[in-house]
Amino acid sequence: MIPSSAPHADVDLSTILNGEIWRYRNGKDRPLLVRWTTDWDCDCETGWWFVVRERPFDLKDLSSSSRRNIRKSLRNCRVERINPGEYAEDLWRVFNEAAERYRNYRITVTKQEFVNRIIDSETEQEYWGGFDNQTGRMIGYAIFQPHQDWVEFLVSKYSTRYLKLRVSDAINAKALDYYLNQLKKRYISDGARSVFHKTSFQEYLRDHFGYRCAFCRLHVLYKKPVKLLIDLLYPLRSVFRRFDDIGAIHQMNSLLYMEEIIREESKRTVAAGSVRLRQF
Repeated sequence: MIPSSAPHADVDLSTILNGEIWRYRNGKDRPLLVRWTTDWDCDCETGWWFVVRERPFDLKDLSSSSRRNIRKSLRNCRVERINPGEYAEDLWRVFNEAAERYRNYRITVTKQEFVNRIIDSETEQEYWGGFDNQTGRMIGYAIFQPHQDWVEFLVSKYSTRYLKLRVSDAINAKALDYYLNQLKKRYISDGARSVFHKTSFQEYLRDHFGYRCAFCRLHVLYKKPVKLLIDLLYPLRSVFRRFDDIGAIHQMNSLLYMEEIIREESKRTVAAGSVRLRQF
């Protein structure tokens, strides 16, 4: 479980402290671990961060190559806010075409489940579609969820066979202009550091669109059986990483990596405290 509050907001830990959180049920599933962060946007580099973009969006602030790519993409592609229900077939197609290039990823959702999610999210989430100007074919989409003073960048998918048109540049430029310049939102967040899927998308946002890392401190609390398992497997994490192509091991490696981040941060904190003590 992760908090539903904004990344910059203090997390209400009452249900964790009284143990009520372990009784939460989502259908037949109960939580196995809880993850949250503290010290939002602290002034030191930590092992955990959110990728965010603040300030009004202006092409002049970007590198010359980024400006050139964005202008080219806007000539090649049309971008617009869409009603997802009207484009369900196109969204499903792009979702599948995007998965062709993902490593350690397999589609587990059915078409009907995918469409149902679209219908359920229509009132809260905003869909942006990117279309090839020559054919009119949808070749990419992104989903954002606006909140009171910030925006959550939930997901984006781009058809593998049309990547050369750089529709992602066009969609991101249009969305940044809309949410930061027109709606005056405080920031857009692409979420926390990714440990489950190996992706370069957050680096792409930082390099080409002025996103940055807002460092914070990661906390994870496990249900007792899971904690015992983590402690047992942690010394063997380097061995398990050799078999990361196996789905179940890949998921376990993600948990072990978060645990490694937490333990390394704890060591740095203790070491910093020792230095301050010696200086005193």
